Amino acid sequence: MKFNEKYYSLKQHIYCDDNRKTLSLEETKGVKYIGTNKNAIEYTVYRVDKGLISTNETKQCDFAIYVPSSDSVRLIELKGGNIDDGVEQLIQTIDVLIKRPNISVTKLYAILVAKKFNTPALLTTKMKKLKTLVKSYKGEVIPKSIKHEEPIN
Repeated sequence: MKFNEKYYSLKQHIYCDDNRKTLSLEETKGVKYIGTNKNAIEYTVYRVDKGLISTNETKQCDFAIYVPSSDSVRLIELKGGNIDDGVEQLIQTIDVLIKRPNISVTKLYAILVAKKFNTPALLTTKMKKLKTLVKSYKGEVIPKSIKHEEPIN
């Protein structure tokens, strides 16, 4: 089953569903994700935290972006502080939204944008676990400080 086949009917959790040229996601933590969409590709942005995942028993990332044309999912965590928490949020989100319901994706990106990173935070056991998990979906983990800008494709 594809990501949108499972979640698209949950309209109340869709942040946007369009092809705007610039997608900007930020929270009050002073960190930001910017997606540039020069080719007007359709995409859907879901609220994950208190959206697709509404239980307090599971940690969850902030947003998920699904691009149907590439069948790719970007899980985005905007973190003001504890990097380890952000990594755990991404791991649990992958488990609940993709792994357990057996969602097929061509590529999975786990994007963690934080106020600051120090080298040890990138070498923790949790970070290694996240990288292994994401790699199994032919994707990558992208840790960035303050702002991450990338093309949506």
